[in-house]
Amino acid sequence: MPIGIAKKSESGDVYMAQVFISYSRKDLSFVEQLAADLKNAGLEVWYDVSRLSGGGRWMSEIETAIRNSQFVIVVLAPESVASEWVDREFMLATSLRRKVIPLMYRSCELTLNYLNLNYIDVRGKLYKRNFNKILHALGGQPTEVPSQNTASEPLLRKIMNANPAIYVTALVVLGILFGSNLLPKWYSPGPAQTGTEITLTRLVSFTPTVTITFASTSTPVMPTSTILPTPPDDFWVSYNSDVNGNRDIFLIDPKTGEKRDVITDPSHDKVGTWSPNGKFLAFESNRGSTIYYQIYLFDNDKGSITRLTEPAECSNWAPTWSPDGKRIVFYSNCENDKRDIYLMNRDGSGRKKLTSSPYENRFPVFSPSGNSIAFTSTRNSGDQIVLMNVDGSNERVITAGCSANFSPDGNWLWFSTTCEDSDIKRIQIDGSNLSTIGSMFGHNPSVSPNGQFVVFQADNDIWIMDVDGSNPTQLTSGSAIEGAPSWRP
Repeated sequence: MPIGIAKKSESGDVYMAQVFISYSRKDLSFVEQLAADLKNAGLEVWYDVSRLSGGGRWMSEIETAIRNSQFVIVVLAPESVASEWVDREFMLATSLRRKVIPLMYRSCELTLNYLNLNYIDVRGKLYKRNFNKILHALGGQPTEVPSQNTASEPLLRKIMNANPAIYVTALVVLGILFGSNLLPKWYSPGPAQTGTEITLTRLVSFTPTVTITFASTSTPVMPTSTILPTPPDDFWVSYNSDVNGNRDIFLIDPKTGEKRDVITDPSHDKVGTWSPNGKFLAFESNRGSTIYYQIYLFDNDKGSITRLTEPAECSNWAPTWSPDGKRIVFYSNCENDKRDIYLMNRDGSGRKKLTSSPYENRFPVFSPSGNSIAFTSTRNSGDQIVLMNVDGSNERVITAGCSANFSPDGNWLWFSTTCEDSDIKRIQIDGSNLSTIGSMFGHNPSVSPNGQFVVFQADNDIWIMDVDGSNPTQLTSGSAIEGAPSWRP
């Protein structure tokens, strides 16, 4: 039975509590599962992908959502604790005296924001075990509370117990900052910025706990062009967008800007890639489930959709094609709650696990020759681009980065420095000649089949540029979140 978590307003009216979830988009799949579970427990849930209206202003709607929420959950991971936007959401929540509940989803070094807060450990299988603790923190009555208390004690207490000198040093630093008047400058609203920099102007009262973020707030200026690159007429760009309130898959002609619907459905359909002959689209979707994602095949000639992976209490994500169109590589957490790389035939048969490392392995792609697979792996204290043979043998780290794609000749790997907007880079497959391409921040770069252009995601829109980084041009615009661009022959 769902647990209704009701609150009473000052006027005595009873209403359903609302939870705001702050997170990095790298962890969107977990957030979607968390949101579904909280809704089943009788809570209202708000997170930006699911609830932003098509014409609303992004930051103003986020501010309104936090003001309308009684709780703010922060999904802790390396990217979220380093995110300027997550930090702003935390600052607004604390200034409004909302209860902040950190969830440790992926191991990370915490900033000062979270040192005096208890976090709930939801890493791996601990999520199911500790979900009732989340409900308890939200004011609900858990139906079953595990006997073992796995939630962590405040990190500040651990630091004090481990090394009091660290705490003393922190107090000295804070004293210097207050004495030199640097701290007020960090919190005072600045002038309006260009690009994606937005300053919240209502942060006027704060809780007694001082929170400081040392990350830079500078945002690179995105150059725009009035001259549209001219890719060949035969190629379109596939991408997903939440313009309809859920994620759907679309095509856009990079030459004319014409858009076409491919899959529009009440469920989330995303990360679609086309077979080499342009006939089939493999994509991930949560249709039939509000929590888990499976891989589906869309036949463009017949207009039919077939499920390729079996539904279970696990997910399969990010399908991409072999050069001959006979096999699909993807990643899955269906064994041991850990993400690994898998291979299967186009009809879903012959499923084979390729990686069995202790790391999180994601975003696999075939080389143009079909002899190797590149993927992203969390090893060496960060995301790394790894290359392996198609049978899973001979894994070797190429460089630090995320979401690699091959150049059409197979000699280069294109990727971004992190899994969010950052420098776009390329490197030869032997690890030599690393270089930054262009002056824009973005991620998910994909080189056109003729090797002349690159599409990528930047600031939640789709962009295109020449292969040397020149002539960057925005293909989509508006408040919708659009991403995962790839080329359709």
